[in-house]
Amino acid sequence: NDDGTIVPLYDKILYYFGELAIGSILNCPNTNGQQWNATQYREVVTAIRNVTDEFGLPPVIWGLDSVHGANYVHGAIVTPQQINLAATFNTTVAYEAGRLASKDTRAAGITWLFSPILGLALQPSWSRVYETFGEDPMVVSEMGAQLIRGIQTPDDDEDAVPRRAAACAKHFVGYSMPRTGHDRSPAWIPRRHLYQYFVQPWRRAIGGSDDEGRVLTVMESYSETDGVPNVANFDATRRLLREELGFEGVLVTDYHEILNLVDWHRVAADGYEAVKLMLRDSSVDMSMVPLEVEDFAQQVRTAVTGSLIVNADEPENISSRYPALPRTIDIGRINESAERVVALKSQLGMFSEKVAIDSPLIETVGRAEDRSLALEMTRQSIVMVENHDTLPISATSSPVKVHVTGPTSN
Repeated sequence: NDDGTIVPLYDKILYYFGELAIGSILNCPNTNGQQWNATQYREVVTAIRNVTDEFGLPPVIWGLDSVHGANYVHGAIVTPQQINLAATFNTTVAYEAGRLASKDTRAAGITWLFSPILGLALQPSWSRVYETFGEDPMVVSEMGAQLIRGIQTPDDDEDAVPRRAAACAKHFVGYSMPRTGHDRSPAWIPRRHLYQYFVQPWRRAIGGSDDEGRVLTVMESYSETDGVPNVANFDATRRLLREELGFEGVLVTDYHEILNLVDWHRVAADGYEAVKLMLRDSSVDMSMVPLEVEDFAQQVRTAVTGSLIVNADEPENISSRYPALPRTIDIGRINESAERVVALKSQLGMFSEKVAIDSPLIETVGRAEDRSLALEMTRQSIVMVENHDTLPISATSSPVKVHVTGPTSN
């Protein structure tokens, strides 16, 4: 409304989350350029939960791009971008940034943060370098691991519902190394470099020693690696992610990426073929589909039932082009992903906890101590880009000690 109050559109909530049984919301709604505060988000979250309870459905999981603080929640304190966090070389800073982003996102009743980015910034022409932890695999691995731990560590306050959130490491894999430097353009990475450099942060994030440190979800990338779009890439999402790295959590697409197989990557003729490619070749569990919700649901049903097939005498592989597509996708493939999504919701306590409009978390959003914390992060992350008589450091009344280290320190 014009006065800033939120009136949930119950007819749409009933239709999408009751009748269609949609199980997730990804990122923020269109609010005419106005950010919702934590209470406004909770009003919608509770309305959706009431509908899913009425229909006997699992709770809906909501994910936000809380990449440097809860930047989609009005009044929340934003923290430095990842490149600045990395400049501190202080893993405690990364942990605290994750904890603060988690707290303020959960204050909005939301349990899923699309953070951190684990790409290596080895392509200086790429427009998203500032979102990464830089170019060093060790720095990215350690800072990313602590940011994940900060996000996923449960709240000590049992009344702070929801008490736990899931991190979503992104973008798997090689997205940060576009050959041309243009965002979303193909990545050409030799296999040896892929494993020696780009895979290392993922190995650290997925192989955490406990529940808080082991990332619960992963987002695949817009790009293609070695000529194959990651959203339908068996080698990347099945063999590498699931088998070699042992990832058991939820894999979500990036925005619109399944349908991008049609109009961006141009390897599928239409949405039905794109969905079949994704289901056959990848281990993706959830589609970040922006608008075509009904179409996507129908495409998945058709992939399983084969109801578009007109001539029953057609051979099993009905496509005349590479890759040949099967007539149907086994229902077991759908069950596999559904089980992982339900397991995630259970890990986050979404079946046992119920978000209310009021919460002790709400009053903590934007508090002074959070502002002081973000300021300290910023101070620690300052780097000298240009020397204006700062160096060399002149001795004052007290001795100046400078520690010089590294392989070229002499």
